[in-house]
Amino acid sequence: MDSSATVANAELILSHLIFAQNPFPLPTFSFTLTEIAAPWDEATATWNNQATLGTAFSTVDEVHLADLSEDPSVQPRYSGQSTIDLTDLVTAWHEGTLPNNGFAYYMETSFGFHGGDHYIVSSDHEDPALRPRLAVTYVPEPGSSILFATAGLAFLVRRSRGASLPRRSPEF
Repeated sequence: MDSSATVANAELILSHLIFAQNPFPLPTFSFTLTEIAAPWDEATATWNNQATLGTAFSTVDEVHLADLSEDPSVQPRYSGQSTIDLTDLVTAWHEGTLPNNGFAYYMETSFGFHGGDHYIVSSDHEDPALRPRLAVTYVPEPGSSILFATAGLAFLVRRSRGASLPRRSPEF
């Protein structure tokens, strides 16, 4: 993204899979998204040296899940997606007012979940359509668009004027 562009919208799309025998009715979950306050290294991170969390940017109160089957032998039993608005966080990264150390997304509460496992699909999942996506919409700097439009208009005017000039036949 051009450094002079403006972030219009940024959304994180996550896929959820639930493996459970009997979580009827559909469970509801609450998640929080928090910026990470200090640099960290994925290759050396462990439970004991987790990244330092900073400001909470967003809470997702609902994950929309689809009931895949009433048969408990079919797994995963539920799947769904959540979309989290990251516009403020991505804008802060883009403008340099907050370092991009990443963010943490974690479950706060679950209601109606009677055992089983809840997974958020990672970037190395076998199905690319389920992998996390960050969709950023940005607006280019207004000056560059105006400059481009003005140059294009000048070219068209010059071309139309040149086309209307009478052609001279070559003299021998």
